[in-house]
Amino acid sequence: MWKIHIVTIRGIIVKDSTKLFAARDAFSELFINVKHGDGFYADGSFIFHRGHPYTGGYGASLLGKLAPVLALLNGPNRESASGCSWKVTDPNIANLYRLVFTALEPVIYRGGIMAMVQGRENSRKSASEHAIGHGIMQNILLISQFAPEADAARMRSMLKYWAEADTVLDFVETAPLGLKGAVRQLLADPTVKPRGELIGNFVFGGMDRVVHLAPGFGLGLSMSSSRVFTYESIHGENVSGWHTGEGMLYLYNSDLTQFDDDFWPTVDPRRLPGTTVDVTQAREPASGQSEAPATTWVGGASLGACGAAGMQLRAWGSTLTAKKSWFMFDREVVCLGSDICSADSRPIETVVENRLLHDGADNTLTVDGTRRTGALGGAEPMRDVTWAHLAGPTEGADIGYFFPAPVMLYGLREARSGVWNETTTTVSRNYLTLWLSHETNPAGATYSYVLLPGYSAAQVSEYAKHPRVKILANSDRIQAVRVDSLGLTAANFWSDGRSATGVITVDRIASVLLQTKGVFLDVAASDPTQVNNTTITMELAASALKLVCADPGVAIGRLSPTIRLSFRVAGAAGQTFHARFLTSAQ
Repeated sequence: MWKIHIVTIRGIIVKDSTKLFAARDAFSELFINVKHGDGFYADGSFIFHRGHPYTGGYGASLLGKLAPVLALLNGPNRESASGCSWKVTDPNIANLYRLVFTALEPVIYRGGIMAMVQGRENSRKSASEHAIGHGIMQNILLISQFAPEADAARMRSMLKYWAEADTVLDFVETAPLGLKGAVRQLLADPTVKPRGELIGNFVFGGMDRVVHLAPGFGLGLSMSSSRVFTYESIHGENVSGWHTGEGMLYLYNSDLTQFDDDFWPTVDPRRLPGTTVDVTQAREPASGQSEAPATTWVGGASLGACGAAGMQLRAWGSTLTAKKSWFMFDREVVCLGSDICSADSRPIETVVENRLLHDGADNTLTVDGTRRTGALGGAEPMRDVTWAHLAGPTEGADIGYFFPAPVMLYGLREARSGVWNETTTTVSRNYLTLWLSHETNPAGATYSYVLLPGYSAAQVSEYAKHPRVKILANSDRIQAVRVDSLGLTAANFWSDGRSATGVITVDRIASVLLQTKGVFLDVAASDPTQVNNTTITMELAASALKLVCADPGVAIGRLSPTIRLSFRVAGAAGQTFHARFLTSAQ
């Protein structure tokens, strides 16, 4: 793309048609999705440097050249004096319009790119989520100028929502001079209606990332496998990114600068939210960078606005292993851990939360109805905790935590200091960290907790009395939950061989969601390992009148007395397969 850019500008300056034709035709290489290595994948993943998720880094850089040059060549009246057209007409340009919605739309939250797809660039002060997000927005606006009208209208609606929902940066102010008019026109156009919140669950199997978007909050899940490296650290950047690819959970809400306000140089890199860690392990700067753990079970499945995800953790440089699952719904996120083992005589922890408190430190923490002090100090063990609540700095930023079985919960308020990679200025921020201890040398330890974004303390207290979620299994073979009010069961099956939970039985490793809605039964399944070269066979303890629809690759064995079906997952790259059945007369 850099070459295309140079040749295009050179061709214009020296009025050389040959160069413009060469630049135009070279775009064809960029429009092809990849299946291995660097580039955009069909599922919206973007990989660079062989195995690093980089949608918001090198992907944003690629878009920053691609969109302006295409807008230049594909704009109105782009013809030579002899009538030759400069327009890029390769039909695969449709992949560019598609990736706006598959690769970019899910990972931008209210104008900010999610840090988990920035690679090592999250360690740059200049590469804030919202600064990078606005750069991507500007380029999507350029693409909308030559995209087919249906796609262009969808892009403009999306951009207007982001611009109006972003309370951190102003879209007009961040736009370069040449785009300010177009941005103002977009925002003032009454025919362009803001899209509103995007709701859905998105599994990026090509880069071991999951995005969950629900009313009032968003979630980013950062994992790694034999296919995707844990983190990148080169040129002295991101030297403490050790655990960012080991199940770090990014919770987004109305506190839009949670991961922008000097978070990366000040957060405790050993206690990142969502991770299970060997907390006192000696780590050299950049140790384990660009290495892939020897595990394939990493991924998940989506069913509408709900999702299941899992990760077989094999920690770098230690014996720590664990099975970790996340089940994501409209109002809560269930976090389960099982088979947690370590033999290094060092303490193992699961980090429930590590929340930036910004300049203040007095956000109220309520534990089982008791308000805890806002003073900075040492770690505080809290016994037999069933729920906790952290007040946020803005409306909609409160977070609740429910523990299905009473736990010893450790809490720590502390001030932390650090230096950004490009500067010598020390910055300080305050944090609240909550974690569970598995002690030293755990053998088959477990954990379970539920995140309740946007809940008030009173709502969390009520939820603890009447939890919506039931845990069906949390073992070394199956992790599963049930939400009766949604008619939904979600499960991760960790081993090949016949396994069953609830009404679901499978014969192979799988991530599964099953939902009953009125007269319909929907099932979704995937092979998170991406190495199954045959099928997953499933039996459901239910019957159906007929199959309504099914993705290619789904085969129905029978509808009664039980439903039997199979999913041809060979070569599917972690894709979710879906089928819908009619279970009774309408």
